[in-house]
Amino acid sequence: MGADGIDHTGDRGLNWHKRANWPVSATIRSLAISPSDSNVLLAGTASGVFRSADAGDSWMQVIVSGIHAMVAFAPDDGSRAIAGLRDEGTAGGRAHVLYSNDSGVTFVESTGITSPVTYSVAVAYAPSLSSRVYVATNNQAQIWRSDDGGRTFRAVAGSPMIFGYPVRSSL
Repeated sequence: MGADGIDHTGDRGLNWHKRANWPVSATIRSLAISPSDSNVLLAGTASGVFRSADAGDSWMQVIVSGIHAMVAFAPDDGSRAIAGLRDEGTAGGRAHVLYSNDSGVTFVESTGITSPVTYSVAVAYAPSLSSRVYVATNNQAQIWRSDDGGRTFRAVAGSPMIFGYPVRSSL
């Protein structure tokens, strides 16, 4: 994974091979594999979100706007996915979070995220409660939480720290 596409391994990492032609931006920010079907992949890129239903042999763009996209599948339900990205802009843009209930075929914008300027939007599902989703934006060192699978978010009170650093410095 990187500037020239996606590699895969069939032998636990001993050998790596390029997947099919990578038809998108040079920068892949994240890659998520469906826990229900390992052929279904989501790629968060510098130019939106792409989906593959054939283990990376072909790709379709499912979110066409936004940059610095991060993606994740719910740990116990491959039909649910989340994507975080920001508007295009020079130093930062408005944060957007979108959720999917159809394995990343379509996405709907979440509500409650009010970060007007951010560089990154990190997303993660809680491993033990997949209806809980967390989002971090580096504007004002803010963490957001959803308890309905990513439909609505609310800000988490306080000034969060990750590994001893403010979120602003970590994203």
